[in-house]
This record gives sequence, C-alpha cells and structure tokens, in this order.
Amino acid sequence: MSAGVELDEAADLSGVWHGVYSYPGGSNRQPVSFVAVLTDVVGSVGGTTEEAVGKRTLTATVQGRRAGRAITFLKLYDADLRNYDTVAYDGRVSGDGEEIEGTWTVPSGWSGSFLMIRSGSLTAAVERVASERV
Repeated sequence: MSAGVELDEAADLSGVWHGVYSYPGGSNRQPVSFVAVLTDVVGSVGGTTEEAVGKRTLTATVQGRRAGRAITFLKLYDADLRNYDTVAYDGRVSGDGEEIEGTWTVPSGWSGSFLMIRSGSLTAAVERVASERV
C-alpha cells in the first residue's frame, strides 16, 4: 500500500508494536521505549503496554478507536502505580499500516511525541533510518 492510499477501515493493527515516546523540548528527560500489544477489532483498539522507567517496569492498558489512518487511545496505568496519569495518544497510521506517529498528552496539558513500529517491520525501519543517515 502506498503512503498516499487511505488505510482501509478493515485493516487490522493487531499485533506487537515497539515504540518510543519523547518528552517536550527543554525537558532533560530521556525518551522511553515501550512495547504495546494491540488488538484491533474493526477499529476498536485495546491492549497492554510495558515500559522500563529506571529500575521499575510500568504496565498499562490501552483503550481507543481507529478511523482510517487516525487513531486515538488512552493509556491507563495500573492502579498500583502512583504518580502516573492517564495518557491520551493521538496519532496517524502510515499508509502501509506499519507505523503510528503522533503526540501524547497528560491531563495537566504536558505533551510530547511518540512513534510505534509494528514488530515485523522493525528491522526494515532500522535499515531505512540507517540508509537515510548515510
């Protein structure tokens, strides 16, 4: 599927995704890597995430919707994780359905960017980025 083609409503984003979210400019915080396992049932998206922050592993559930290439979801951290807010994600799926890129926002209004790459496409993405830098 080319980048100019709209993602079919019947397309399925289910699977394992490797991602990274970054904090806003001026923040001295490093980007955080995460793994998301998504289930997409005709545009209703759910799943789980796991990320390492320091020596802790944080887990959360994901609930959201996809319409064409637009995707929105909430990341709800597990109840025992104090000081972690619900995070709203607003993204766009690539034309081939292998990447999701967008912004995240917490209730206080703080926001940053994120990128997710479907697990099977990870090697291809690394090779593409490496070739772009040469």
